[in-house]
Amino acid sequence: MVYPASGSSPVFAVEYKTNSATWVDIASSVLRFNTEAEIFDPMHPVRGLESLVEVANFSGSFTPPALAPLNIGRQMRIRITDTGSHLFSGRIKNISLNPSPEQKTVVLNLESFLSFYNRTTITTSMQTNINPASLFGAVMSEIASTTGLYSAEIIGADDNIPFAWFTNRQFSGALQQIIEYGFYPLREHGDGILQLYNRGTGFVAGGSAVDTIDTCYGLLVNWGSENILNKVKVSGNPRVV
Repeated sequence: MVYPASGSSPVFAVEYKTNSATWVDIASSVLRFNTEAEIFDPMHPVRGLESLVEVANFSGSFTPPALAPLNIGRQMRIRITDTGSHLFSGRIKNISLNPSPEQKTVVLNLESFLSFYNRTTITTSMQTNINPASLFGAVMSEIASTTGLYSAEIIGADDNIPFAWFTNRQFSGALQQIIEYGFYPLREHGDGILQLYNRGTGFVAGGSAVDTIDTCYGLLVNWGSENILNKVKVSGNPRVV
């Protein structure tokens, strides 16, 4: 994906999910946001990703009880509206209010779904002669009610694990043991989907994940394996207050 095709600046949506499963965009009040992405492998341990969103609160719209919809545990996402690309998906981990008249803001600290799921203990029994992709699916099925939240590329039968059990039953620890078995890259996508990759495929996606340049800002993220990129941080300052 290359953005933007027209040469214009990206349009971001910063949204929270209501109890009725609809999404409400608060981007018009957002002063800045930070997101990150990382490819996990044996040298880069699996961990939960984080994001920060700072919201202007001069009108008091985000002061309790008006803040009630943005409570801890509420789902949020950051995306580029015209391309549909997601930069981050997760839940609110912490909320900080700054009541100062000069800097009346609310800071939302977000955690990715991987971080949220890391509170789960994996209880799968020992597996024999199992393919790593199938083992990944077995682990994910313990924390995700739908296969739409994870996917795995086809891994050859030659990589089958004769005896598979987890010495670390924390969710991230179990995933780490899977990727260390065969050096399989793992990524949590911006839409929250966890994907296990075949080590032979890696991230040869071609082109750029994001490419935007205007008079003030520039951003280039390349997922090609010829330019290996293990960590990405994205910051946005959509307006001046």
